[in-house]
Amino acid sequence: MKTLQSKGFIAIALVTAFLTTKAFAEEARPLQDVPLLKGGIGYFDINKKDNTATELRLEYMGRKFYKAARPLIGISSSSDKSFYAFAGVAFDFGKDNYYFTPSFAPGYYHKGDGKDLGHNFEFRTQVELGYEFENASRLGLSASHQSNAHIGDNNPGAETVSVYYSIPLNGF
Repeated sequence: MKTLQSKGFIAIALVTAFLTTKAFAEEARPLQDVPLLKGGIGYFDINKKDNTATELRLEYMGRKFYKAARPLIGISSSSDKSFYAFAGVAFDFGKDNYYFTPSFAPGYYHKGDGKDLGHNFEFRTQVELGYEFENASRLGLSASHQSNAHIGDNNPGAETVSVYYSIPLNGF
């Protein structure tokens, strides 16, 4: 008898899951393809006890130019007067208002009073996860790695965790 009850429970669970998934899928919408002005605040060099700093970021992510690829340019500055200007590409994926955006952006790094990353030419790789609201604004959390990919004698790298808020620029 318990086997029959278990099979009935599993069948009901599967039907419920199927109907729920179908209902959500009908209301799902793709991400809106609008340029975004992104502002972020983060914690620079989270893996170290020294050289940590608060980092502010301002980025522009344009419309898709090929499938999920979007141009990305930006600047960041930290509380220890380091500065990074970069340009690259972001790959914007999403469904049901949730998004996942990995990106790659080489750029110029000035250490200021902050961490010596071994070279002025640095590469930033990042993943961002978040939620897109109905008006196309976004709230997300990112993790990034910045390093010179061993083009310098020293390559300590740095990791940053940031919170982003993105504003759609619908007129552009």
